[in-house]
Amino acid sequence: NIARAWSGALKPGRDPFEVFLRLQKERASPFGAYWRVGDRALVSNSPELFLAFDPASRRIEARPIKGTRPRADDFDQDQALASELRASLKDRAENLMIVDLMRNDLARVSRPGSVQVETLFEVEHHPTVHHLVSTVTGEAQPAVGTADLLEATFPPGSITGAPKHQAMKVIAAHEPPRGPWCGSLFLIGDDGALTASVLIRTAGFELKHDVWRYRTLAGAGIVADSNPAAEEAETDVKMSAMRQALVGV
Repeated sequence: NIARAWSGALKPGRDPFEVFLRLQKERASPFGAYWRVGDRALVSNSPELFLAFDPASRRIEARPIKGTRPRADDFDQDQALASELRASLKDRAENLMIVDLMRNDLARVSRPGSVQVETLFEVEHHPTVHHLVSTVTGEAQPAVGTADLLEATFPPGSITGAPKHQAMKVIAAHEPPRGPWCGSLFLIGDDGALTASVLIRTAGFELKHDVWRYRTLAGAGIVADSNPAAEEAETDVKMSAMRQALVGV
């Protein structure tokens, strides 16, 4: 996953929560979130579910995203872009690679034979992009809790690449720590229920000298069939909602 970064500062007196509200009002994503501890904050507009866990049914669910097309204002053109994504052999191969990776990760904490792919290559429609999404599920073993799930599956396979551990070694040799981007923000209920997102479309903020400075990134998964110009254009599309929310704040 190769990424481009944007950085800057909010105007004096402005707050990251304003950026979050603008995203929620105009271009909300399913796993949008605001999180602040002291002088650090996150504004996330993530469309991607990393993990969900229901302790009552023991169901684990992962919904990896691989494959993107921009939305279009014209209805027919928009539908054509969605159909192009659905039929793309390159994007389907990329998605399937991560589905296999997530099946392997979930199998480490699931009852034998319970891991399955419930949906494959579904096109989801978001305010600025179409995404190719698959759903992988499993039934957690009796003694498995949320911490065990996160230990077995983190970091999300959709942003490491495959094979996962070797890809992580290569990443570590080529770049500094990513910070919150491509990590996970998760909510654990009193009953142990888990919802964890992948922190894509996310800006990290730090308060310095009474001004909030930010850094945000957008990435594209690189495979043998990738076209450099198309991958660069994809990062622009992925970043568009966050950039528009930051403008003027």
